[in-house]
Amino acid sequence: MNTTITLGRNRTAPVSGIVETDTDPATAADPAVPSSRVPEVALVLWPALLAVFAGVDDAGLAREEPATYLASIADDPDRFLLATVAYFFMAAMIVPAAIALRRLLGRGRTGRIGAALIGMAGVSATAFSGAKFVFHGLVSGPDGVTPDLVAAFERFQGEIGFVLLADPLFIGLILGSILTSVAMWRTRTVPRWVPVLFLAGLLAGGGEVSLAVSVAGNLAATVAAVGAVRALRQQAAA
Repeated sequence: MNTTITLGRNRTAPVSGIVETDTDPATAADPAVPSSRVPEVALVLWPALLAVFAGVDDAGLAREEPATYLASIADDPDRFLLATVAYFFMAAMIVPAAIALRRLLGRGRTGRIGAALIGMAGVSATAFSGAKFVFHGLVSGPDGVTPDLVAAFERFQGEIGFVLLADPLFIGLILGSILTSVAMWRTRTVPRWVPVLFLAGLLAGGGEVSLAVSVAGNLAATVAAVGAVRALRQQAAA
């Protein structure tokens, strides 16, 4: 990028070599991203509600063997419904949380891409929460889990609709969390412990391991989110 410095009344000199980098701390304020408390609250509630969901849900993941997954829902449909409500509100927090991360990380390319991926995952998670309500309704019917229902669910798992729901959610959250954590580390917009705890917590809280690990991971990510919000407010006050 080139610019010009005025030396006198009619004398100017070009200056070159000014380079914008992804690690520029001046990424603090991006005027393209509106300021609001709502994204900050959402950034904290996202992993907190995910911890609630992980603690309540015992049906497992929807990509598991259909008969096992549907039978788990049928064993305690009220519990699955409560978990789905928590999941729905958690999903609704992800897009505004991505906006908060975008504000925190400013104009750096890594942070922008990471926040966009998390926002994409939020849209997918919201749609998937609707599918979970449908699962509950089917299993809670008078016939329960029938062979026809299991066969239909197995077909659904192999269709493009399931892929479009599940893959953007999984890929967006994993890659988005990695990229935003890397951007936080590189830009030093937050204390060093925040990106480490945020990434480790979200990866551990993804539901791939035990219940205790999932809950603890999401609670750790909640603590990191509080640290990120504190840095964001300090950034806004500077």
